[in-house]
Amino acid sequence: MEIKSKKYINEGFNSKAYIINDEYILLEGVNKNSYDNYKKYSESLNKLVDVKSLQIPNIIELIAPNNEFPNGAMVYKMIKGHTFTKSYIDKVDKEQLAKKLADFMNELYEVPVIFDKKIYVEQELNNAKINLELLREYLDDEKY
Repeated sequence: MEIKSKKYINEGFNSKAYIINDEYILLEGVNKNSYDNYKKYSESLNKLVDVKSLQIPNIIELIAPNNEFPNGAMVYKMIKGHTFTKSYIDKVDKEQLAKKLADFMNELYEVPVIFDKKIYVEQELNNAKINLELLREYLDDEKY
């Protein structure tokens, strides 16, 4: 993809986010687990394709760690709309917002989930260990 414009949006625990060419979102990994998290995110989105009240990001590319993106990256088509903030909520019809949220929750509960408690607990413990280590690294960084 030819990059004509790149605008920084924000940074989180897992990514730096950019708007590319005014129509795509680039999530650039900021830690060693970013790429694995992007893969999980992508798999989760694929399970939500039948949720009609939700626009699902159309993932264009999942980029494995390389020289340009040492922690991997993900590109998806930007979904136009409003940013869900308190100031936005104050301006909208709360009854309509509540109805849309209820419709979404009803659809979400219908998404089939395969659940193995033992595997889930092991994954959560592993994720907690990884996140604790990442938090330690982040707090030891020169930012604090």
